[in-house]
Amino acid sequence: MGAAAERAGQEASHMSATADRVVASMNKVDKKVADLTRQRTSDPETASDKIIGMATPALSGMIAGKVFQLIWDAVTAKIHPSPKDDAEDKQRGIVASMIFAAFSAAFTTLITTIATRGTNKFIAHRIIKREKK
Repeated sequence: MGAAAERAGQEASHMSATADRVVASMNKVDKKVADLTRQRTSDPETASDKIIGMATPALSGMIAGKVFQLIWDAVTAKIHPSPKDDAEDKQRGIVASMIFAAFSAAFTTLITTIATRGTNKFIAHRIIKREKK
Protein backbone atom coordinates (compact mmCIF):
# COMPACT_ATOMS: atom_id res chain seq x y z
CA MET A 1 0.00 0.00 0.00
CA GLY A 2 2.90 2.33 0.56
CA ALA A 3 4.01 1.99 -3.06
CA ALA A 4 0.53 2.90 -4.33
CA ALA A 5 0.41 5.96 -2.09
CA GLU A 6 3.87 6.97 -3.26
CA ARG A 7 2.85 6.58 -6.92
CA ALA A 8 -0.31 8.62 -6.32
CA GLY A 9 1.80 11.31 -4.72
CA GLN A 10 4.15 11.36 -7.71
CA GLU A 11 1.21 11.58 -10.11
CA ALA A 12 -0.30 14.44 -8.10
CA SER A 13 3.06 16.21 -8.13
CA HIS A 14 3.35 15.68 -11.91
CA MET A 15 -0.20 17.02 -12.44
CA SER A 16 0.60 20.02 -10.27
CA ALA A 17 3.70 20.80 -12.36
CA THR A 18 1.70 20.42 -15.58
CA ALA A 19 -1.05 22.67 -14.22
CA ASP A 20 1.58 25.27 -13.28
CA ARG A 21 3.01 25.19 -16.83
CA VAL A 22 -0.49 25.52 -18.34
CA VAL A 23 -1.30 28.47 -16.07
CA ALA A 24 2.03 30.13 -16.92
CA SER A 25 1.34 29.68 -20.65
CA MET A 26 -2.16 31.12 -20.28
CA ASN A 27 -0.75 34.10 -18.36
CA LYS A 28 1.75 34.68 -21.14
CA VAL A 29 -1.05 34.61 -23.76
CA ASP A 30 -3.18 36.93 -21.61
CA LYS A 31 -0.30 39.40 -21.33
CA LYS A 32 0.24 39.31 -25.12
CA VAL A 33 -3.48 39.90 -25.77
CA ALA A 34 -3.49 42.80 -23.30
CA ASP A 35 -0.43 44.32 -25.03
CA LEU A 36 -2.04 43.99 -28.47
CA THR A 37 -5.30 45.48 -27.18
CA ARG A 38 -3.39 48.40 -25.66
CA GLN A 39 -1.57 48.97 -28.98
CA ARG A 40 -4.83 48.87 -30.93
CA THR A 41 -6.65 51.26 -28.63
CA SER A 42 -3.73 53.69 -28.50
CA ASP A 43 -3.38 53.73 -32.32
CA PRO A 44 -4.64 57.11 -33.52
CA GLU A 45 -5.53 55.81 -37.00
CA THR A 46 -9.09 54.69 -37.57
CA ALA A 47 -10.10 51.88 -39.89
CA SER A 48 -11.00 54.39 -42.59
CA ASP A 49 -7.54 55.98 -42.24
CA LYS A 50 -5.95 52.58 -42.77
CA ILE A 51 -8.14 51.86 -45.81
CA ILE A 52 -7.33 55.27 -47.31
CA GLY A 53 -3.65 54.71 -46.57
CA MET A 54 -3.62 51.42 -48.45
CA ALA A 55 -6.08 52.13 -51.26
CA THR A 56 -4.93 55.55 -52.45
CA PRO A 57 -1.31 54.62 -53.31
CA ALA A 58 -2.42 51.30 -54.82
CA LEU A 59 -5.04 52.92 -57.04
CA SER A 60 -2.62 55.70 -57.98
CA GLY A 61 -0.05 53.11 -59.03
CA MET A 62 -2.59 51.21 -61.12
CA ILE A 63 -3.77 54.39 -62.82
CA ALA A 64 -0.18 55.51 -63.43
CA GLY A 65 0.60 52.16 -65.04
CA LYS A 66 -2.40 52.46 -67.36
CA VAL A 67 -1.56 56.07 -68.26
CA PHE A 68 2.03 55.08 -69.05
CA GLN A 69 0.76 52.18 -71.19
CA LEU A 70 -1.50 54.53 -73.14
CA ILE A 71 1.33 57.01 -73.68
CA TRP A 72 3.71 54.22 -74.71
CA ASP A 73 1.20 52.81 -77.19
CA ALA A 74 0.54 56.25 -78.68
CA VAL A 75 4.25 57.00 -79.09
CA THR A 76 5.13 53.60 -80.54
CA ALA A 77 2.17 53.77 -82.95
CA LYS A 78 3.54 57.06 -84.34
CA ILE A 79 7.07 55.71 -84.60
CA HIS A 80 6.06 52.49 -86.31
CA PRO A 81 2.50 52.60 -87.64
CA SER A 82 2.58 49.80 -90.23
CA PRO A 83 3.15 46.06 -89.71
CA LYS A 84 5.10 45.65 -92.99
CA ASP A 85 8.52 45.27 -91.40
CA ASP A 86 7.60 42.85 -88.63
CA ALA A 87 10.96 41.05 -88.82
CA GLU A 88 12.70 44.26 -87.82
CA ASP A 89 10.12 44.77 -85.05
CA LYS A 90 10.85 41.35 -83.58
CA GLN A 91 14.51 42.23 -83.22
CA ARG A 92 13.71 45.49 -81.48
CA GLY A 93 10.90 43.92 -79.47
CA ILE A 94 12.98 42.56 -76.62
CA VAL A 95 14.88 45.80 -76.15
CA ALA A 96 11.67 47.80 -76.39
CA SER A 97 10.02 45.52 -73.83
CA MET A 98 12.90 45.99 -71.41
CA ILE A 99 12.83 49.76 -71.90
CA PHE A 100 9.06 49.80 -71.40
CA ALA A 101 9.33 47.72 -68.23
CA ALA A 102 12.04 49.94 -66.75
CA PHE A 103 10.34 53.24 -67.54
CA SER A 104 6.92 51.96 -66.54
CA ALA A 105 8.25 50.70 -63.20
CA ALA A 106 10.07 53.98 -62.56
CA PHE A 107 7.03 56.09 -63.44
CA THR A 108 4.65 53.94 -61.40
CA THR A 109 7.02 53.92 -58.42
CA LEU A 110 7.36 57.69 -58.56
CA ILE A 111 3.60 58.22 -58.66
CA THR A 112 3.00 55.65 -55.90
CA THR A 113 5.64 57.27 -53.68
CA ILE A 114 4.14 60.71 -54.18
CA ALA A 115 0.67 59.33 -53.46
CA THR A 116 1.91 57.56 -50.32
CA ARG A 117 3.50 60.73 -48.97
CA GLY A 118 0.41 62.78 -49.74
CA THR A 119 -1.85 60.19 -48.17
CA ASN A 120 0.29 60.02 -45.03
CA LYS A 121 0.13 63.81 -44.70
CA PHE A 122 -3.63 63.72 -45.21
CA ILE A 123 -4.05 61.02 -42.54
CA ALA A 124 -1.80 62.94 -40.11
CA HIS A 125 -3.95 66.01 -40.71
CA ARG A 126 -7.10 63.98 -39.99
CA ILE A 127 -5.59 62.63 -36.76
CA ILE A 128 -4.62 66.11 -35.55
CA LYS A 129 -8.07 67.41 -36.43
CA ARG A 130 -9.74 64.54 -34.51
CA GLU A 131 -7.54 65.03 -31.46
CA LYS A 132 -8.45 68.73 -31.25
CA LYS A 133 -12.11 67.84 -30.76
